[in-house]
Amino acid sequence: LDVEHLILYRGRCPHCGKLNKALVPHERRTGFGPRLSALVAELCGMHGDSRRAAQDFLLSVLGLPISQGGIQNILDRASQAIEPHYEAIGEVAHTAAVNHVDETSWRRQGKLKWLWVLASSVVAFFMIHDHRSRAAFKALIKDWQGILVADGYGVYRAWVGERQACLAHLIREAQGLADRKNEELARFGTWAREELRRLCRMAKEPPSVGEWNMFYARFIRL
Repeated sequence: LDVEHLILYRGRCPHCGKLNKALVPHERRTGFGPRLSALVAELCGMHGDSRRAAQDFLLSVLGLPISQGGIQNILDRASQAIEPHYEAIGEVAHTAAVNHVDETSWRRQGKLKWLWVLASSVVAFFMIHDHRSRAAFKALIKDWQGILVADGYGVYRAWVGERQACLAHLIREAQGLADRKNEELARFGTWAREELRRLCRMAKEPPSVGEWNMFYARFIRL
């Protein structure tokens, strides 16, 4: 820790008699610097630690005594500083032509929540919600209309717009078939896996018309 000791002087004007007091510089008034504030935000925000857990860590590891109220003040300031950037990221995500959507469990103070993500090729917009539901999905995408890339979760399958099944999930399912003992299933899984991987490579190396027609013919046969 780098601890700064600020000495604030006061003195009386010899002419008018007014008592003047020095003020703490604006950038020092919170009592905690940007590195410590970022660490506290990381512990409680990203890792979901409780205020008490963060308090114990700061005391035992850094030797810093701090109240839980002080930790909450840091978190409030960090949230206020981040909010405009968070909203800006959301605006960019909601204008993308293609977005990937996913959700996963997320614990906050021991309670089960859900972490949702709306990710384009430019930004990733996260949202923590109480539920894994259609309502949560709508809260994430708002009025966005575009090509949805997602797994087979029922909420995503009900998407009324254009939808691309996540190729990573399909490749994983194909690999599962390729590993089966049944020779026919294993042969089908291996074929499907290779065609899906080839489709992924086409994103960076677009095929010629002939190559695409050959791929499509194999796909129909598959």
